[in-house]
Amino acid sequence: MVNKSSIAVRWIPGFDGGEDQWFVIGYKKSADVTWTYINVSSPLNQFSIGELVAGTKYDIKMYACNTIGKSDETSVLSVITKSAISGMY
Repeated sequence: MVNKSSIAVRWIPGFDGGEDQWFVIGYKKSADVTWTYINVSSPLNQFSIGELVAGTKYDIKMYACNTIGKSDETSVLSVITKSAISGMY
């Protein structure tokens, strides 16, 4: 789900090797270079990235971690938040 100031991210956890795992979500404005990373605990499979700018394109990626190591990163997904002006066509 995407709105003016947030993007909800969902995932299906894979095999964790028998160890507790957590997920790392990376996001940035597409025009930026620096990624922001958020750690999300294992029982969750959904997280809402908030405080985003309306009408802006963001890149999102993620990976899983546990004591054994880190998974490969997902492909980068680009999403545009909804415009602050709605109903105008």
